[in-house]
Amino acid sequence: MKILVVIPTGQVFGLAHATLRFFKHLNPERFSVRFLVTHWNDGNFIERLNSLGIRFDLSYLGFLSKQPTWSNIRMTAECLLRLPWLFWDLQRLRRQHRFDLFYVSGYHLLIQMFPILLWSRIPVVCHVHEYYPDTCFYRVLFRLLDRAVTRYVVVSDAVRSRLQALGIASAKIEKIYNGVEAAAFELNTSAKDIFRKRYGWAESTPLVAFVGRVDEPKGIHDFVEAARIVCAQRSDVRMLLIGRAEESFREEIDRRVREYGLDKVVVICGPERNSPDLFRSIDILVAPSRCEESFGLVVAEAMAAAKPVVVTRAGGLPELIQDGETGFVVEKYDVPKMAEAILALVDDRAMAVEMGRKGRARVEKLFDIAKQTQVLAGCLADMVAMNR
Repeated sequence: MKILVVIPTGQVFGLAHATLRFFKHLNPERFSVRFLVTHWNDGNFIERLNSLGIRFDLSYLGFLSKQPTWSNIRMTAECLLRLPWLFWDLQRLRRQHRFDLFYVSGYHLLIQMFPILLWSRIPVVCHVHEYYPDTCFYRVLFRLLDRAVTRYVVVSDAVRSRLQALGIASAKIEKIYNGVEAAAFELNTSAKDIFRKRYGWAESTPLVAFVGRVDEPKGIHDFVEAARIVCAQRSDVRMLLIGRAEESFREEIDRRVREYGLDKVVVICGPERNSPDLFRSIDILVAPSRCEESFGLVVAEAMAAAKPVVVTRAGGLPELIQDGETGFVVEKYDVPKMAEAILALVDDRAMAVEMGRKGRARVEKLFDIAKQTQVLAGCLADMVAMNR
């Protein structure tokens, strides 16, 4: 079976990680996979494809945005101007490789590829990694794009419910959770202790971390406010912000941390590779999102490393954990409850370890990449068989 995977990203982040994991684990004797990647990339994604031995082609895959900032207007205009090149590349690849199926990550690409997808009559899978607003704009958009899509693969029940609200028939939606390479996160007593060694902290120092994009929608302000409460009761705790931040937002958080006198407590670490050692080096993961998350890959990775988690009730995040068993769910913006959950885990080490153990078992049962890839492989094979 020949599959063309079309992915919008030029950088390695959540969507890219999830997509690569799936196609890395597909049986190469059964599935012949080729990626179509944007010319606008930072080189890291290309390196990942080469390291995995995945064949790829480059084209002008842009990003359409309705937010009226100058950078978005320029990006959208350039994307539209390059559409003829994209159409040409798709037609050339289709004739050259005779694909059985198009696998498209995200609705932005569906918009750009819509005429080709309709005309080609090849089955189309749209893998939905986002949680879209229930607005008139998206209802009209998805009902239009639905004409070109054979099946939607969603990463959570929250995303499934939202697609149904936007007018997509439930029969066309398949839920397949993002996968984690659970074996890579098994307990390793010789693993590196990244942060305690780097900052000279004692081995007993409790480390509470946020991992991801450091910005306002991810709830960073709430994380800092929770740190203020936590560290008033436990001065030995250290709160880590691990991820990429725009310079202006980083400066804003720095100012707030200094105002609160937390500059020795809250540490903005910057981006780190999401390796098993990163998650082994922390004690608790917090996902304080204010926005509706589709899944929460770092939460699953922390659980795979047997770490308890605290998440907000944001989109698909609560689906990952069992509240009170593998971590805690708190309402968005509820800083006191977030701090209370963190303190409960810091103060009761035995409970934290037990929650981590149960979280690890939950990942092995529901989110292991090998199992999830088998489900995806069956879904893809069924669609191609139905089209023959």
